[in-house]
Amino acid sequence: MPAREPEPGAEELLVIDDDPDAGEFIRHLGMNAGYRVTITSSFQEFKTVYADRASIIVIDLMMPDVDGVEVLRFLRSKKCSAGLILVSAVDQRIINSVSHLARRQGLCVIRGMQKPFAPNKFAEILNNASAEFEKLEDTRSAERRHETSGVVTAAEISNALERDEFRILYQPKITIGNENFLSVEALLRWQHPVLGLLRPRQFIHVAESDGLIDRLTEVVMARSFPRLAQWLKGGLDIYLSLNLSPRSLVALDLPDRVAQRAQVHGLPAERIILEVTESWLISDVVPALDVLSRFRIKGFGLSIDDFGTGYATLGQLREIPFTELKIDRSFISGARANEDARTIADSSVRLGRRLKLNVVAEGVETLDDWKLVKNLGCDMAQGYFIAKPLRGDDVADWFIGWRARADIA
Repeated sequence: MPAREPEPGAEELLVIDDDPDAGEFIRHLGMNAGYRVTITSSFQEFKTVYADRASIIVIDLMMPDVDGVEVLRFLRSKKCSAGLILVSAVDQRIINSVSHLARRQGLCVIRGMQKPFAPNKFAEILNNASAEFEKLEDTRSAERRHETSGVVTAAEISNALERDEFRILYQPKITIGNENFLSVEALLRWQHPVLGLLRPRQFIHVAESDGLIDRLTEVVMARSFPRLAQWLKGGLDIYLSLNLSPRSLVALDLPDRVAQRAQVHGLPAERIILEVTESWLISDVVPALDVLSRFRIKGFGLSIDDFGTGYATLGQLREIPFTELKIDRSFISGARANEDARTIADSSVRLGRRLKLNVVAEGVETLDDWKLVKNLGCDMAQGYFIAKPLRGDDVADWFIGWRARADIA
């Protein structure tokens, strides 16, 4: 069937591939998807025709005169804003690696796929490329807005503490075996009067470097501990997790302060899980071990957060009295389509089980993610598939709704 002619004003698809058959194949699929298509078979030709008007660029990573990394380098120098589809006959792991490289360079990768590909699969990608590109651009724009808008000072944080501008949201964690509600993580947010709702990454580093982090930790406890007591009295059999900054782990009286705060609200220590990231290992290890050991002696749970992205070694995991291991979202979300991420997640689950730790999967965003972590044998799951962060008043009602739909999982 001959390819249909593009309509006036059609989006442009630019291709660099030295295989003439592959080029014509992509041209046919591209025109049927409504694109105006330009095929180039060499890097020199590609550079000659390149202009920042192409909506989608298909790049073969293996060319006689150039490789895909060099093409990406060129596109980065041109501040390319097109959506990229990377194709090659090389191993999928190499394609994934180059895709990560491109994203780190600020380029927008829609998909990386291995040759030969099925016509219907590639056609589907082309048909959905514009929508996928817009979604990626929306995400990147939001991230850029957060990065630029989240520049705050220590004085602003101190004033916000005085004005009571910080809020606590709660994200549920679900036991995977029986889909039961077991725990919530307390998440700090700043309701900035000008910048809107700010996440911790936009202000925590300032608070840490200017000695305000302990005051923020006190806010989290002051809000979340009475809320947990209220839930327990109301019949919700749940636990509460909260994050500790690595900077706080040098304060040797921290376990006493947290225990005292829990006692005021009649909370058993075992109902509270303290999450620390692997980055604490680059701080003073001796005081941190002192603090973490005392937390466990007092009965608090300890979770190693964002596992797989930091500095933990097997020896250090053996020495630290953790009770829980949280697999970072980067190894969960979308891992069904990424063998390397899936392998790392599987190894992390096996490691956690061998160490007798409760294993939590973060970043469970879709039904596919849920099925994956269920098959891997994770104990618990957390992510938007289950619930977005909720106001405290909404948690009980959310639980009723979750039980009503849990059978789909």
